[in-house]
Amino acid sequence: MSSKTQQMPFLPMDGPQEVARDMSDENITRKFRTPAQTYVYFVIASLAVCLLVALGTIVVLIFHRMESCPQSEGLQNNAGPTVSPTKTMPTEKAAAYLQVLKPINQSRLRWKKDGTLHNMDYNDGNLVIQQPGWYFIYCHLHFFVTRCPDKTSDLKLEILVNGISKKQTLFTLCCCDKQSNGTYHDIFQVLLIELVKEDQIAVNLEQFEYVDTVVLPSNNVLGALKYNAEDWGYGEDWRSLDLRMVFS
Repeated sequence: MSSKTQQMPFLPMDGPQEVARDMSDENITRKFRTPAQTYVYFVIASLAVCLLVALGTIVVLIFHRMESCPQSEGLQNNAGPTVSPTKTMPTEKAAAYLQVLKPINQSRLRWKKDGTLHNMDYNDGNLVIQQPGWYFIYCHLHFFVTRCPDKTSDLKLEILVNGISKKQTLFTLCCCDKQSNGTYHDIFQVLLIELVKEDQIAVNLEQFEYVDTVVLPSNNVLGALKYNAEDWGYGEDWRSLDLRMVFS
């Protein structure tokens, strides 16, 4: 055995102080906190990517909308102006609404031509039918009696079709045992009848001098409206009804 002491390489060993320094509270906390921080960073990055994708989608949709709007406007302009369906009446409809013409100097009443006439004509006091079908005809007149005569005075209102009386109303304005001076009266008469083209509707009134043309002149009217079963909810079963009983 050699007398010389074998020299061993010097290996630094951590002493108790180094071990204590590595096990300090700060290092332990940092070692345990590192995985949590990594997860938080990952979540934030994912949310940021999602936000960018959403913003990109919104921008693309906005540009697509802006490009499609001019095309739509061009199509609308080429198609021409739109007309509201409430401004015009369908071609299969027919209606009339006329006010009495002043002065009234005969029993056959005349009417103003500037009223409503749709698919109907007016000729010398007569409404002329242009479309065959069932028609609802009405006449509303107002009367004013300044002074009753000494005898009974009756008022007779008739709706004529082709000169033939189809509906009559008789009203007593004054009677001998009861004097009624300065009084107002009104009559509303209706008729539902089937008509053909060129049929003529007129109104005949006895005692026409009592028609009020001062206080309520625009309320003395003659009207007609073509009857459509669909408008009344009867559909195809309307022919089974006695239409003359509807407005009797």
